[in-house]
Amino acid sequence: PGDGEALLARGNLLSKKELWDEAIVEYRRALKEKPYDSTLHNNLGLALTRKGRVDQAIEAYRMAIQSVPEHAGAHNNLAMLLMGKGKIDEAIAHFRQAIRYQPDYLNAHFQLAKLLSREGLADEASYHLREARRINPDIEKLQKRAIPEADTRPDVRAGK
Repeated sequence: PGDGEALLARGNLLSKKELWDEAIVEYRRALKEKPYDSTLHNNLGLALTRKGRVDQAIEAYRMAIQSVPEHAGAHNNLAMLLMGKGKIDEAIAHFRQAIRYQPDYLNAHFQLAKLLSREGLADEASYHLREARRINPDIEKLQKRAIPEADTRPDVRAGK
């Protein structure tokens, strides 16, 4: 199909099957038709992340945010990768943006709490941990079973 929506759906299906290389191809094809689609950029970033292509994924998340600055998932996903690269201040800023646009963003609160705690910002870390527990009282148990590095579910909202 030549339709951007169909390519997005195909990319999402391939991502669900963990066929990351194929998903990347479909997302890139769709972006040729819809270059400002934040959903496509975010989903491309997720697939690139899964393939270990971190720098390309960071660029994809930045493009998603450039297209739609309030894309909370892209801010969270970008923050996770920046944290992994040691860009702590920038990661904190993006976690805060994710929470600004989606106040009940569980992963953003929890990851920000851990990061702020490591940075010695105990009061703010405590607040975000309380928020994470309010959203899901079992957060620590879930974390031990592994919340993924990024919110790896494909974003199915096209055109955002």
